[in-house]
Amino acid sequence: MKTLLLTILVLLAGGTACSRSLPTESGEKEFVGSWIEENVNYRQGFDLKADGTAASIGMATLKYERWKAGNGRIILEGKSIGNGQTINFSETMQVIELTPDAMTLQRGKDRVRYHRKK
Repeated sequence: MKTLLLTILVLLAGGTACSRSLPTESGEKEFVGSWIEENVNYRQGFDLKADGTAASIGMATLKYERWKAGNGRIILEGKSIGNGQTINFSETMQVIELTPDAMTLQRGKDRVRYHRKK
């Protein structure tokens, strides 16, 4: 009940128009699938599996390994590989929109739109 109330308050306070409620742990299955960033210059994204593992699409130096979602956020974890070193990372993004075919995530001030690969 607290999560539902918090979600409603966030939507009202932020004025963000979403086509679906922001996700909670029980809604993680809505994220499962391959998501491609909408950009004409390159093809990159991530594959989110039902068991909580993740894989990168089109990114040789950013290796996603795990993911989880809840409280209107998605967290991607993995390894950044470059310049002879490997660094573990965790990236938290706000879910702005989630539909069966599209997802918009906000990272800082940047918003990135993804489409589900079929």
